[in-house]
Amino acid sequence: MASGLPVAAADVGAVRDIIIPRETGLLFPARNAKALADAILKICLDKVLAGRLAGRGREAVLEKYSAEAMARRIIGVYERRAHRKGIKLG
Repeated sequence: MASGLPVAAADVGAVRDIIIPRETGLLFPARNAKALADAILKICLDKVLAGRLAGRGREAVLEKYSAEAMARRIIGVYERRAHRKGIKLG
């Protein structure tokens, strides 16, 4: 996704945290080879869909998982912890 490629992924675990069906990627049931093949075929045959998945998928990854986004989350954890302990930062 970060490379700007459309993605098809098994609908397991935390995959739905980043893949919104038909917006940032395609989901298919786990252990279902036909559904995987159908998802790949759909991406290959529908260039408009593939372009949308690629673009929105990349945006989602950069928004949630870039170094800057991860740093903001880590800083937030420290700030909340400091606040709970009564420590004033900055």
